Order: sequence, then C-alpha cells, then structure tokens
Amino acid sequence: MANPTVENGKAAGPARILMVGQTPPPFYGQAIATQILFEHEWAPMKVETVRMAYSSTMDDVGRFAVGKIFHLFGLIFRTWAGLIRLRGAVLYYLPAGGAFTPVMRDIVYLLAVRPFTKKTVFHFHAAGLPEFLEEHRFVRMLAKLAYWRPDVSVEIAESAQTPGDYLQARRRVVVRNGIPIPDIGRSEAARKRTTTRILYVGILSEGKGILELIKTARLLDQRGVDAEFEIVGEWWDDGIRREAEALIGEYGLGKRIHFAGFAMGDDKFRKFADSDLFFFPSHYENENFPLVLIEAMAFGLPVVTTEWRGIPELIVDGETGLLLPVKDPEAFAGAIERIINDPALAKTLGAAGRHVYESQYTGEVFFRNMRDVFEECWKEPA
Repeated sequence: MANPTVENGKAAGPARILMVGQTPPPFYGQAIATQILFEHEWAPMKVETVRMAYSSTMDDVGRFAVGKIFHLFGLIFRTWAGLIRLRGAVLYYLPAGGAFTPVMRDIVYLLAVRPFTKKTVFHFHAAGLPEFLEEHRFVRMLAKLAYWRPDVSVEIAESAQTPGDYLQARRRVVVRNGIPIPDIGRSEAARKRTTTRILYVGILSEGKGILELIKTARLLDQRGVDAEFEIVGEWWDDGIRREAEALIGEYGLGKRIHFAGFAMGDDKFRKFADSDLFFFPSHYENENFPLVLIEAMAFGLPVVTTEWRGIPELIVDGETGLLLPVKDPEAFAGAIERIINDPALAKTLGAAGRHVYESQYTGEVFFRNMRDVFEECWKEPA
C-alpha cells in the first residue's frame, strides 16, 4: 500500500487507522467498549483491528503467565504487519490502568511498535495510570519512553486525574462513552410483579462493591422492604465468590439475592428492561466511566451509586440518580428505600436518565465523536 498523499504538510485521502485492543471474552467495560468500536462500519476510513486476547476469564485478567509473554510478541508482530498493510496509519491503543503487570506489558509493546507509526491515539478507559507511575519511579522512567507525548489522548471523564496532561499529549479530547441500545420493552411478568427488583450488572468483585451490596440487602430485609436483587456478571475469583456466598448464608438472604450468571446482548438488556432500580456500589480502583450506568439510564432506571472516580460526571445526584459515599451500606439502603417509597421520585430520576442517554450517550453520538478524533488526527501534520 502506498504512503498517504500529503498536502500542505497534512495527510490527504481517507484516514487509515489500526485499532489494537482487548475485546470479549472476558466481558468487562473496556473490552465491551472496544468491541463496539471494532464492529462499527468506519467507511470511508480504512480501518483494521488487532485483538489483544491476553485473557479469556476474569480470573486471568491482569495476572502474569509465561504464555502471555509469547502472546505479547505475537501481538507485536501482528501490529507490525497491520502497520505495513496500512502504511502511514494512526495507531489507536487502549492503555492499561494502574497495575504492574499490564503496565509493563504496555511498555514493552509500545516501545516495539511506536517507532513504526507516525501518530498514536491513546484511549483511556481504565483510571489510575498517572497515580501508579508516580508511585513506581523505575517504571515511570520506562513509561516516559513508551507512553510519552501521544498525538491524541482520548479520555472519558474530566474528573479523573488526566493521563493526557500527565503524559504531555499533543492534544487531549474528552469523548464520553456511548452504546447502541435495542428497543426492548418490559415483560408482562415484570409489569405484574409487586416486589421491587434491584439490578446489578458487572464484575463480581470486592472493588465493585459486591459485599456492600449483600450488606445493603440485609439492611433492607431487616427493615421489611419488599425487594429482591438480581446480580448479573462473572465472579472475579473463587475467593470473593466463597466470601459472598458465606455472607448470604449468614444473613439468610437466599430468597432475596439471585445470581443470574453472565449475560450479554439482548439477554442482558432484558434484565434492565424488567428491573425497577439499578444499584452500583463500586469503589473499584480503576473505575472511570461505567458503561452499565449508561445502560441503566437508557432503560429509564433510577440509579443508586457512589461518588467515585468519573461516576459523578455521568450520574447527577438528585437528577438522574442518588450518589453516596463508597462502602456505606447504611447510606445505600436509605437511598434505595427512599426511591422505593417514592414512586414519583423513581419516575423522575428514570425519565431524566433516559433523556440524558438520548442526548449524550447513544451509539450515534459516540461514533461521530470518535470519527472526528480519528480524522482530525489523520489530517494533522506529523
């Protein structure tokens, strides 16, 4: 493939983009967001995708394994091949959050591939990289060689410590997550149900607040609130699963909490459509701008969540949901009980969330904003 035509120092013709990222499995926010980008039709831009595929289960995410070293070098070779096919392409890459093994993996990968591409776009879904590098001096020295001065830093929230500023990106852009949502209505069984169904969707881990959720369910049960919890997602590991199951047994909540397992696509969206409230008690270290909150707003659900990382940019307290301090089951239970006891409030919060989704977080808005990022980066002088 020929080099791109250059006019007045700027690349001409359709943008060429090589996208590199993790797509499911396993299923978590960043991987799902990457899959949405990979599957979109980007014509007339010329886009190729390279899937990382370091992990296939949540238990394997972020953990060292010898096989991943060989996989890393395979990924480097596949990236080189893509850059040869799309000569002059922009490299689009999603860096890891603040964890040692993924950051070291990124450093090796970026040192190997960035010399062969003229422009780089980093898209930061996971939070915590600047804080991690500040705490690890030796890693920070290597990171300056690998991460420094990307052409564009795409960030999904303003409130998080901005990696673009930290890495001295030439240009920093905020693009909110967005997701296409099918038109799925509430089932007849859900319309007839009198018990309030509270939904959680996400990784089942300590950081996502699964233990706080169980403690919140206990408080609601003790107060006589007629509510049930439906939990959708994969366990982070067997340790947290055993701890959660032990708590449920100790509190006698077997009839109040239902683990639905993993769900995707329309099966997952039906869970949203048939629920009455969305509860997301996260204090996850790398949390940033959770897709599940966008999905909850899309289905008009009132949201109870935490004042953590980028969440307050997504959920406005008292308008589209209720925000509480992290790790506070008493506050969570009070907020949930307040919404259950005030149907008008529940309706107002849900309707406002749906309006925000339609105006800011649809797939159409997201794809348009990302296309602008790619095309502007392509046209800028190298």
